[in-house]
Amino acid sequence: MDSLDPDEVNREIEGSGFDSLEPMFWSHDGWILQIRPIPIKPERRGKSSNLVGIGGFGGGWVDAWSPIRDAIKFKGGKYGDLNAPLVVAVNLDSFHLDRIDEMQALFGQEQFVFSAGVDAEPEMRRAQNGAWCGKNGPQYSRVSAAWLFNDLQASSLAARGSTVYFNPWAAMPAPESLKCFPFATPEANKMTWHEGLSLREIFGLHEEWPRDA
Repeated sequence: MDSLDPDEVNREIEGSGFDSLEPMFWSHDGWILQIRPIPIKPERRGKSSNLVGIGGFGGGWVDAWSPIRDAIKFKGGKYGDLNAPLVVAVNLDSFHLDRIDEMQALFGQEQFVFSAGVDAEPEMRRAQNGAWCGKNGPQYSRVSAAWLFNDLQASSLAARGSTVYFNPWAAMPAPESLKCFPFATPEANKMTWHEGLSLREIFGLHEEWPRDA
């Protein structure tokens, strides 16, 4: 680091961008670090002995349901009118995906509504911001079903589950054959989940695969 000219590095960053800098590598005990220098501002040089700095990119809310919704809406509007059912598969890269997230993605975010001046329990409603339920009612009826996976990878086939959600407003119903997998359908104004073949069973994998492959 001491061999670098900070002004020269600054000129290279301003001319070609930070990623244009040639990285340096440092290794120790099996770890390898790739390092790019960021010059200290001229007015701060000589006033600090710190050589390592950490920058932040701000924060924000992170949720598991909106990426699913956005993926379904994107695919649902990509192909135009189809003369066949459209099943959209979404694999969410998340540590944990639960049914609340899945339902919010499809039918809208859960909201608790309080009535002013009334001493009663709040009422749970859904916002009109789901893939299949928007401000004007049912939408994206081209999507016959959504097949949702949670962090599915080749190494996790034996441990990951999935659920096929059938769109109750689909222009063309999804094939009944999909009900051999775990699936969910609305029955008597509520969603009902059904068991089905797991990916481990379909591919004939051991419970501890790939460790005991």
